[in-house]
Amino acid sequence: MHIEQVAARDMDGLRDLLLLADEQWDQVERYLGRSVVYALYERDALCAECAVTDEGDGLAELQNIAVHPGCQRKGYGRELIAYVLRRCRGRFAVLRVRTGDSPLTVPFYLSYGFALVGSIPGDISRRYDHPIYEGGKLITDTVVFEQRIVAGRAPTRVFTADLHVGDRTIARWRGFGEDVSAHDDVILGNLEHSLLCDDELWILGDVCRPRVEDVRRLRASIPCEQVHVIVGNHDTRAKFQTAGGFQSVEYYGHVGKVRKDGYRFVLSHYPMLDWDRAYHGSYMLHGHIHSLCDESPATDSVHGGMGMRGYNQAMRERGVRRYDVGVDANHLRPVTAEQIVASLPSDAEWSALHGLSVD
Repeated sequence: MHIEQVAARDMDGLRDLLLLADEQWDQVERYLGRSVVYALYERDALCAECAVTDEGDGLAELQNIAVHPGCQRKGYGRELIAYVLRRCRGRFAVLRVRTGDSPLTVPFYLSYGFALVGSIPGDISRRYDHPIYEGGKLITDTVVFEQRIVAGRAPTRVFTADLHVGDRTIARWRGFGEDVSAHDDVILGNLEHSLLCDDELWILGDVCRPRVEDVRRLRASIPCEQVHVIVGNHDTRAKFQTAGGFQSVEYYGHVGKVRKDGYRFVLSHYPMLDWDRAYHGSYMLHGHIHSLCDESPATDSVHGGMGMRGYNQAMRERGVRRYDVGVDANHLRPVTAEQIVASLPSDAEWSALHGLSVD
C-alpha cells in the first residue's frame, strides 16, 4: 500500500470515488479546484482518496474522503487520515471535517480522534437538490469535527538510496518473487510513514524505472516538499529534470555544517575510499552496494557485492565514518541524519580508533 498526490490532469479517474463521499457533483466542484487530493493504492489498484484544503490561519479541512466499496474495512480510511495529519504537521494547527449528521460517519470520525465542535442545522437540506439518507436516516444537518495536529518531532534531513521502484530483478532479490507491485508498496509505504512535510529528503541514486511518468508518480508519493537526488548508475539526470519537483539533481554533493548541524555529509551513489575532509570530521554517505543489516533474512545469493551483511556495523567498529543509506541496510526504510551520526564513531572515538590524541 502507498499513497500519492494526484495531479490535476489525473483527477477524472477519481470522479466515482469523490461522488461516493459527496454525491452531487456541483458540491464537489466547490472545493475540488483548490484541494490537494491524495489517492491510496494497493498493488497499483486505486482503493481510496481524500481531498484537503487550506482554509487559512493554520486550519486545514478534509473535504472529501472515500474508500472503494470492495476495499472497505481494511483500515484504508485510517491510513489516509494518518497520512493527512503527517502532511499537515508543521504547516497547520487544526484539521477540520464538516460532514452530514450520519450514524455511519459520526462514529468514524470520533474513533479517529476528532472532537465534535458544532453543527449547522439544515445545511445539507439547503445545499443538495434531493433528500440524502444514510443508515436509514434522513440527513439534514452538517456536523463539524476538529482534531489538533500534534507537532511531533522537529523537521530533519532524511537519507535513502536504492529504492529500485518497478525493478523486477531487485524485487525478486528482496524476496517479493514476481510481485513488483507488492515490493513497491512496501518501499514507498515505508518512505511515506517516515517523512514529515518539512523534512529534507536526499535519495542517493537508483530510484525507479527510467520513464519520466514513473519519476513523476514516485515524486507524487513523497510527502515532503524538499527532495534532492544524487544520480545513480540506474538513473539518468535528464529524467528527473524533465519530471520536475526536485530541489537538486546532481552526481555528487555535500550537505550540513559542523558548527550549525553537528555534521558534514559527503554524498555519492558510490562508496568512496577517501572523501573531502574525511580526516576533519566529515561523513561519507552512499548507496549502490545493497549491504544488509545483521538481522536481515538470508538472500539466495551474494553477487556483485550485493548482500554484504553488517556493513554499517563494521564501519563503526573499524572507525570508518562511511554509511550505506540504501534501504537494504536499513530495514527497507530511510534513515535520519541523527541516526547516522549516532551510528558512526564520534570525534573522540574516531581519534582513539586511529591512535590519535583525544583533546
